[in-house]
Amino acid sequence: MLINDEQISKDLKETVACTKETVKGLKDTIDKVNKLQLSWKYVGRYDMKDKKFRSDVGINIIPSHNKFYYFGISNATD
Repeated sequence: MLINDEQISKDLKETVACTKETVKGLKDTIDKVNKLQLSWKYVGRYDMKDKKFRSDVGINIIPSHNKFYYFGISNATD
């Protein structure tokens, strides 16, 4: 009876098609995340003029080979 029911057959085909699209979208997203590169940088330096230790901290985010973002804080201890 289930095999011969046209509505159930149509619904099942739509569900399978939606599932395939969702899996493809997840795969594409996972591929992008796997290519993402993250690195951090810390620089400590002594300022002779002010006689204070200064720190710089940053995060480098590289989503692709021709693009990067850098977020940093200078004088992090002040």
